[in-house]
Amino acid sequence: TAYHSFFTIMDRHNMMPGSRQGVRNLKLDESRHIAYGVYLLSRLMSADPQVWNVVEKTMNSLLIPGLGVVSDFFSHYDPIPFDITQDELSAYAASQFQKRFDRVRRARTMTLAEIDKETQAIIDGSDS
Repeated sequence: TAYHSFFTIMDRHNMMPGSRQGVRNLKLDESRHIAYGVYLLSRLMSADPQVWNVVEKTMNSLLIPGLGVVSDFFSHYDPIPFDITQDELSAYAASQFQKRFDRVRRARTMTLAEIDKETQAIIDGSDS
């Protein structure tokens, strides 16, 4: 992924160690925020599967604007640094969306205990 490519290059050249650690911390913090949002939606889905209609519609309506952030990012650089491609970053963003979408969709048939267990595994880093 673009994220990993960037850090591979920075690590290989031992460039900006403090910034690399700061970005890693930001990534961890943001992933926990996302995990909580998915957890909340999953609990709502488990309690009332009819919520899925609203969740599905909302998530689908946000996918295109979310991918637009990638396009906007690339519009500010010429040339693009670190050999990152827009296609690579867009594919990564789409795959992250799909993982979260699938997790929420699965919650319709999960118990609260199963949702808690899955979320804890994600927070602990055994799943992404």
